[in-house]
Amino acid sequence: MTSSLTWLTERLRQFEDRPAILSPSATLAYRDLLDARFDAEALLERDAAGPGSVVLFDAEYTAPSLALFLGLLLRGCIAVPFTRSSVTTREQAMEIAGVTHDYRWHSQTGRMVLQDGHPAPPPHPRIAGLAREGIGGLIIFTSGSTGTPKASLHRADRFLHKFREAKPALRTLLVLPLDHMAGLDSLLYALTGGGSIVHPGAENPDAIGSAIQVFQAELLPSTPSFLNVLLLSGVFEQYDLSSLRIITYGAEVMPPATLSRLRETLPGCRLIQKYGATEFGSPPTRSREDGSVWFRIHGKGFETRVVDGILWVRSESSMVGYLNADDPFGEDGWINTGDQVETDGDYFRVLGRRSEMINVGGQKVYPADVENVLLQMDNVEDVMVRGEQNPLLGKTIAATLRLREPETLAALRTRVRSHCQGKLPREAVPVRIEIADENLWNSRFKKTRNKES
Repeated sequence: MTSSLTWLTERLRQFEDRPAILSPSATLAYRDLLDARFDAEALLERDAAGPGSVVLFDAEYTAPSLALFLGLLLRGCIAVPFTRSSVTTREQAMEIAGVTHDYRWHSQTGRMVLQDGHPAPPPHPRIAGLAREGIGGLIIFTSGSTGTPKASLHRADRFLHKFREAKPALRTLLVLPLDHMAGLDSLLYALTGGGSIVHPGAENPDAIGSAIQVFQAELLPSTPSFLNVLLLSGVFEQYDLSSLRIITYGAEVMPPATLSRLRETLPGCRLIQKYGATEFGSPPTRSREDGSVWFRIHGKGFETRVVDGILWVRSESSMVGYLNADDPFGEDGWINTGDQVETDGDYFRVLGRRSEMINVGGQKVYPADVENVLLQMDNVEDVMVRGEQNPLLGKTIAATLRLREPETLAALRTRVRSHCQGKLPREAVPVRIEIADENLWNSRFKKTRNKES
């Protein structure tokens, strides 16, 4: 075990008798998770996975998977979580990260099984550097603008440092995947605080509603898109969700229309805007007021500044760097987030990614602003706005709408243009309008705006 992480196992031992994992299939105590960790470390010892080994594994909210994750960090390995919703393929992840060991879940035996015949590639210099120090690490993939996912390498000791200050022990329902920074942060905040993670067993609204009701979940970290799905599904009326004390949301811009519906539906629940990135994690945030899209970052070890309207962050827990791309670090370790923001004192409001901003005849249009207006229309379930090439204006606005009830495209176009009058400037009114038959969010519960013509 790396000496810098002994605090982690000591912390978990304090909660031995408490439930660590609550799911429809099983309830496991912290003692069970710690016992599983010893089994995982014995497995890694047998397979010669030690400091510097790059280990990809099926990452789920189950005891074998979580135990293997803890064992990897404690042994000084480089953990590479992989899920069904990963932004990369398994083969691509193995090549970019230089994977030496590949563990897959074997449902028939209920064990993690090492795949045979995988040659160990030469280590990346940054990984070799961690191995020389005997420090474990973590690789998280993030979508790249070129289409190739970027591999973000973190030091385990720096990444875990912010969790040494225990948070309240809450029953946290986890739907964001374990290879997503928000999912990892939610998991570790829960476990290092002695709380329970609630795994619904499925990601559909009924499973979510049932798990909240049965296990009395108190905290739900999610994205605006998924919260909109829950609102439209009727689960707030079908299940008793009164145990929910806090809903946090991030990963994309929250439409005020969705936020307003949440406040009306759950008046006793705190709604907190979160902020974070694969490169530096999720710092503590504080909303200006309950249900506000304005927030500030107030945690120790995080600094912020705004340059030309773009938010920059400097953090003690920032990644070591990318394995396959140029680093985003500026002078003295500042990271350009790429997020365009408005400021009010030390509070921010995220307008959207600068890369998503649509230039219409020299005027800036942010997709989230247009989506918020369209979401207020009758019969509109969800909206995705993107830029479309135009020979005269550079780009125009295209909107894809998912409807509750069938409607002709001609009637919808008339309603959209009428609704936008007085609510949006002329350049922001959609020129192309389409009706969607499928969800407008991806497997990571975020809007997909990469369609462009």
